[in-house]
Amino acid sequence: MLFMGATNRIVTIDEDYIVSRILFCIDGSQISVGDESGTLVTYCYQ
Repeated sequence: MLFMGATNRIVTIDEDYIVSRILFCIDGSQISVGDESGTLVTYCYQ
């Protein structure tokens, strides 16, 4: 299952902040996906 944000949810973030956002997912797994506009979407799941 996928969750959103700092509370284990899906978040859309800028590349400059990907590291700080991934840290919120440290208790689970994370996948970063870049889209056509260069925005990174981080999927956090448990």
